[in-house]
Amino acid sequence: MHVVDVAAGSPAARAGVAVGDRIVALDGEPVDGIDGLQRLLDASRIGRSCELKLLRRAAMLSLSLQPIELPARDG
Repeated sequence: MHVVDVAAGSPAARAGVAVGDRIVALDGEPVDGIDGLQRLLDASRIGRSCELKLLRRAAMLSLSLQPIELPARDG
């Protein structure tokens, strides 16, 4: 899954995720797309440290991030 946007101040931004990175795994579980990533980011991961593996150009990186619960959207 290629990153197309990183929200300023988000856990991903604080961890160092950049536009163009390719996310390959979360806590050792393969990520096959946005739906797969959303399935992995369930309530059990909120507030605890997770390992995000990504490919940046030719380098495999391992970043630590702590997912947060997003506020409910109106509408």
